[in-house]
Amino acid sequence: MKGLYAAEKTKPVYILKRNAMWEAIIAIVGSIVGVGGGVIFMRAKYRAEVDKLRAEVEQAKTANRNAEIELIGNASKTLIDNIVKPLENELNKMRRAVGNLQKAIQRLYSCAHVADCPVRKQLQSEENGNGDNDTKPS
Repeated sequence: MKGLYAAEKTKPVYILKRNAMWEAIIAIVGSIVGVGGGVIFMRAKYRAEVDKLRAEVEQAKTANRNAEIELIGNASKTLIDNIVKPLENELNKMRRAVGNLQKAIQRLYSCAHVADCPVRKQLQSEENGNGDNDTKPS
């Protein structure tokens, strides 16, 4: 009986070594598969986060562009309302005044007092570069 018992005792040790080797191989393969699966999962998660962040950045850029366009539009409107329109009105007044002056100058030569007209003398002196003559009408 001792021999049978000894043989049975050695057999489980061999089987245990063999099982331990398979368990180690399975654990190594399982670890590799687990790490590979984790890497693939994490990569997909990382890409999804990056895509989400890129979309948010594009939305922010679009909002910025829209705000810039609105600001430029408001600045243009302000410029037109506060500078261009008043200048146009002033220019139109100046055009009317120059038109009236031209009409008056054209009628000057048909006036009976053209020879002694102080306004004509003043205009001629300014035209010749002698604008210092202060000829006042009598």
